[in-house]
Amino acid sequence: MPVLEPYLLDWATGAFAWALAIAIGGGVAVWWLRRRRSQATGADPMAAAAADSRPSGAHERQHFRGLFDALPFPVWLRSPDLAMISANRAYATAVGAPDAVGAVIRGMELGQGSLGEGGRSLAALARRTGVEQTQSATVIAGGARRLYQFSERPLADGWIVGSAQDVSAIDRLQTELTSHIEAHQEVLEQLQAGIAVFDSDRRLRFVNRAYADLWGLDHAWLAGAPLLSEVLETLRQKRRLPEVTDYAEFRRRMERRFQTVLQPEEQLLHLPDDRTLREVVAPHPLGGLLFVLEDVTDRLALESSYNTLIAVQRGILDQLADGIAAFGTDGRLSVFNPAFLRLLGFVEAHFNAGVHIADLLDRLAPQVAEDTAWPAFREAVAIAVTNREPLAHRLFLADGRTLDIACRPLSDGRELMRVRDISDTYNVERVLMDRNAALEEANRLKTDFLANASYELRTPLTTISGFAELLQSEIGGPLTPEQGEYLAGITKASDALAALIDSVLDVSLGEAGRWDAGAAEIALAPLIHSVAAVVRPQIEAQGLALNLHTAPNLPTIQADERRLRQLVFNLMTSAARHNRSAQQIEVTCLTAGDGVEIAAGIELPPLSPDRHLFEHELALTLVQRLAVLHGGQLTIDREANRARLVCRLPRRRGPIEGRQPAARMAEAPAAQ
Repeated sequence: MPVLEPYLLDWATGAFAWALAIAIGGGVAVWWLRRRRSQATGADPMAAAAADSRPSGAHERQHFRGLFDALPFPVWLRSPDLAMISANRAYATAVGAPDAVGAVIRGMELGQGSLGEGGRSLAALARRTGVEQTQSATVIAGGARRLYQFSERPLADGWIVGSAQDVSAIDRLQTELTSHIEAHQEVLEQLQAGIAVFDSDRRLRFVNRAYADLWGLDHAWLAGAPLLSEVLETLRQKRRLPEVTDYAEFRRRMERRFQTVLQPEEQLLHLPDDRTLREVVAPHPLGGLLFVLEDVTDRLALESSYNTLIAVQRGILDQLADGIAAFGTDGRLSVFNPAFLRLLGFVEAHFNAGVHIADLLDRLAPQVAEDTAWPAFREAVAIAVTNREPLAHRLFLADGRTLDIACRPLSDGRELMRVRDISDTYNVERVLMDRNAALEEANRLKTDFLANASYELRTPLTTISGFAELLQSEIGGPLTPEQGEYLAGITKASDALAALIDSVLDVSLGEAGRWDAGAAEIALAPLIHSVAAVVRPQIEAQGLALNLHTAPNLPTIQADERRLRQLVFNLMTSAARHNRSAQQIEVTCLTAGDGVEIAAGIELPPLSPDRHLFEHELALTLVQRLAVLHGGQLTIDREANRARLVCRLPRRRGPIEGRQPAARMAEAPAAQ
């Protein structure tokens, strides 16, 4: 076997040293081999003989063979004809041979099937070019598919030493790294912020579409990996860079950041098109710089508007006379105006935000006038602030002031407290309440007096009327014409006084809310004509004519018949008293909307207030009260020197409970 001859003849001086040299990059082994060869060729026969006679030669061969087999990756040696001469144990394991000798004898090539020429193409190329050749190829080693990096290095004497490094793990890491980088770039592509990565050579390696859109650059041109200087020059030509006086210095400063930026740096770029970009520059883990751009024009404008709004609101709060304060969810004071401190008697220099509501109430305690009510007030305010509940309370201070304190929850989770000084209002309110109580008492006394007076007057009046009627019956004997005239006057005056007393009594009962009003369906036209028949003789006795006009098909209304007759009667008699210079009295009854309208014409001076007519006319006051009782009202419609008393009544009367009629009657004159 001539192929095995070098392997078997001289390991120490031949293949082993060269294989070990290439495997470990060993210049020492190459030097050792060349020295042994020079000794073996007879350059110094005596020195060579002395060297060969040393007993350490076998030990050296065994040592180098052990080192050769200890290498963790395959190493082999080829003769000039590319035949494999020697291999180590790792090679045998890779090709599935029991040992290295068997692998060499059978010519088992590790790259067979992956490298051309039976696995020797790389060695042939190295022999032909005279330089080391490397190539990665996938082979089946140890029953698994592995990626090896093959290397064939030619030696000076035509021999070729080869090695194979298992780079499967490195390849997997590179694949994973590539996947991570692609995924990372895909994520960056979806961001609205502009992202650009320049390598250490200042060349653009990655850019997303948002970056191109922010600068208005062609994305295809950016994909060509331009230099940073080229990008800056393009932006300068398009007037997209900030205005600077020295562009060259600006560009140098931008490029110097590749050597000076160690931590992320941030700056705002104010562009000529009135946009503002926020630029963040940070070192990239793989070298170079990472640029992040964000258009903050709208955000800055919004922040400016917000700050302006806050300043305006702060100014408004400071000018308010009411004290305003806001408490956070933790019960601590966050916002307050000067009036809040002034009204509560606090000194601004000794008062800061962040005070808890409990501490604030403790400071306020010495100023409270009513010590007995203070514990309950303190607890209510503390609960309202901490639980975000509404509150309204009055606080009386020792200096005589009265504060109105109100709490309301805000939408942001805080509690708003408003403090208002109502000392003057409270004092006026107390005076008005006292006066109102006095007026109510006086009104009650008046009502009682009128009721009692009416009763007391009615008794003797009834006696007078009874005796007058008895005399008129001539039971005691015949009367002279003059006596009959006197008795007629007494009877007439008694009837008038009785009617007046009835009116006074009705008014007093109405004001006291003691009217009892029934509810029945009343045909209005017959009722008005029957009342007119009673009133007409009295009106004609005054030299007046009563003209009554009723609309056809008048509806029925829900009313108390006796009170309604009383209303119409007093309306007609009042109109007669205010038409003494006229020739006739016009009374109309018409349908008006959902009710009816009864009107009577009167003479009224143009400058006379309406309320004077009601104050001095008892009959009209009674008409007004009766109209309110039935859910209607009495008004005065003016026309030059003439006017109309208009009483409007609804078809259906609403419910009247308790003293409600009296209250409505009391409001009616004011409406006039």
